[in-house]
Amino acid sequence: MCFKHNVWKEFYKVITGNPPFEINTSVRPLYITLTKHNYVPFTLITGGKIISNENWIGNLMIQGDLIISKNTKINISNGSPVIEGSLTIEDGVKLNFDKDLQLIVKGNLIASGINSNVISFKSINEKNKWGGIVFDPLANGILENCEIQNAITGINCKKTLPKICNNSLYKNNTAINVFDINNLDNSISCNNIFANKQKGIYVNNSFIKIERNNIYENDVGIDCFHSNVFYIKIY
Repeated sequence: MCFKHNVWKEFYKVITGNPPFEINTSVRPLYITLTKHNYVPFTLITGGKIISNENWIGNLMIQGDLIISKNTKINISNGSPVIEGSLTIEDGVKLNFDKDLQLIVKGNLIASGINSNVISFKSINEKNKWGGIVFDPLANGILENCEIQNAITGINCKKTLPKICNNSLYKNNTAINVFDINNLDNSISCNNIFANKQKGIYVNNSFIKIERNNIYENDVGIDCFHSNVFYIKIY
């Protein structure tokens, strides 16, 4: 077991068997990594604020309220991060993912950039697509002023729809997938969705709002399947 913080040295503790172990500290963010021979490491990140570039390696879970400070770069490899708590990503942050890896949201994701300093989600290597952002059924979130590119599916929403506005989604296989959602509170609005290999937006068994988007140069712009009540507003 390894405990780490970005301003003090690492502390290691070897544990055999199943004894109880307790550590008390107010330091945040705190990185707790569990390792075992021939297993991918598991890391738990507590709440706090990340203020410098980092490499996230292995299976990683975010608990508490974590903030990634503006203009920070995070490289992610060998495991898909899971947000159980809340992750806030400030403007200018760059998140680069290894092949097939996803950002899995089970809690809350706030990624809010600005026009002059967007948030970037993309693959480390342009030849290898990453998995995309996945919102699980009980998740919440905001994606605005983000660039999402080179993913298998840029944004994948299951039974929940975050606020998706003012983003650019391009060079993905599919930009946005929507499954089993009946929600007019949030919408997919004011996005630039272009140059995606397969579909701009795929809607399955859902009732949602899609409005004021620029959707072009995709193989299919909007594909609706079993979505009998569907609201599209085009300007």
